[in-house]
Amino acid sequence: MDLQLQGKLLRVIEEKELYRLGSTRLRNVDVRFIAATNRDIPDEIRGGRFRADLFYRLNTCSIKLPPLRERRGDILPLARHFLKLHAILNEKDIDDLTPELQRRLEAYDFPGNVRELQNIIASAVLAEATGQLQPGSVSIPLPEAALETPSADLLPLSELERRHILKVLNATNGDRARAAEILGINLSTVYRKIKRYRI
Repeated sequence: MDLQLQGKLLRVIEEKELYRLGSTRLRNVDVRFIAATNRDIPDEIRGGRFRADLFYRLNTCSIKLPPLRERRGDILPLARHFLKLHAILNEKDIDDLTPELQRRLEAYDFPGNVRELQNIIASAVLAEATGQLQPGSVSIPLPEAALETPSADLLPLSELERRHILKVLNATNGDRARAAEILGINLSTVYRKIKRYRI
């Protein structure tokens, strides 16, 4: 929020009155504020980007929500919630996650937090053709070590192609159009290969 606007908000909180946009009449207000941020507020204050006095006014009760990777017990309940939601939205009869997929979700760090989990499940629901969400429908980036093998030159060409497509999709965060551009193939070919290799 712009510093000038922060000053105006502080005045409203302290004086409990404001002028509506375009009005000349002062109005009393009785409101409560709920504020959320993903920024480090003490760092923003030190950098002069957030007013300390506004922070002290807003910080009556503070709740710190740890990232998803620090509360792994929430991953599967949230995944099931998003599965139910997106299965209904897409009119698909998918009722659960396979045990292997559950293990993969619990092992992943989710740098994008809950939004990333929701996007992964939403995308997987669209790709899934069975009654359970399978690992092949889910695009979770694997660690580089998992994609490498000392005998990669002895693998079948199809496996090398599958791994390379997966690596490009991971590098583009699942952006299939960008992956098609990098791979030098059209978008419909990317979708066909994703389906073929169950990526």
